[in-house]
Amino acid sequence: MNSNNVAKWLHFHPLPKDQGERIVNDMDINNIGSCIRRYRNEKRLSQDELSKLSGVSYNTIVKLERKTVPANPTIGTLRRISGVLGMEIGELIKES
Repeated sequence: MNSNNVAKWLHFHPLPKDQGERIVNDMDINNIGSCIRRYRNEKRLSQDELSKLSGVSYNTIVKLERKTVPANPTIGTLRRISGVLGMEIGELIKES
C-alpha cells in the first residue's frame, strides 16, 4: 500500500487510538524518525510536548527519533504524531 493509498484509507476508516497495522520496515523507520524530528523542531516542540499533544508515549517518540529498535509504529501512532505536526500521515511516510 503506497502512502497516498494509506492516507485515503485512513480518511474513510478511522482507527481506534491504540490499534493499527504496522506499516514500516527497518529501513523506513530511520527516515520516518528523521522526518518527525525535523517537523517537530520546525514547530518548536520538545519531545515531551509532542508526546502530550499526540497521546503517544514519550518513550515511543524518543525511540522513533533515535531509530532504536523496537520502534515499529502503528498507523494510529503515526497518524496522531502527524496530526500534531500539521500534516497528513501520507506526507509523513512520503517524506521518508
